[in-house]
Amino acid sequence: MNFKILRDNERYVVADCVVGGWTYSVTVLHPQQETLGHKHSYEEAYSFLFGSGEMLLDCNALQVARGTSLWVQSNSHHRVRNLSKHEPLVFTCIFKGNRT
Repeated sequence: MNFKILRDNERYVVADCVVGGWTYSVTVLHPQQETLGHKHSYEEAYSFLFGSGEMLLDCNALQVARGTSLWVQSNSHHRVRNLSKHEPLVFTCIFKGNRT
């Protein structure tokens, strides 16, 4: 699998790999940072690998940590927050298609 780094900044590092029409994405969310809130027409599966924080899913705050998996339905507004002052929050996301 060949990952392409899409973003590498003070907020996070995001890398994607597209295989067989599916996008596998890995995000390292830096301490006390959050992803941009967004929604889209496709569903996504999230798995959290390291750290802890919260996912805001349609205005509901859900606690996440290593081992947490969540399904995000299409057109659901979502955002991930790393509440730690010292550790990154690492998670994967899988969805059908390419990032738009």
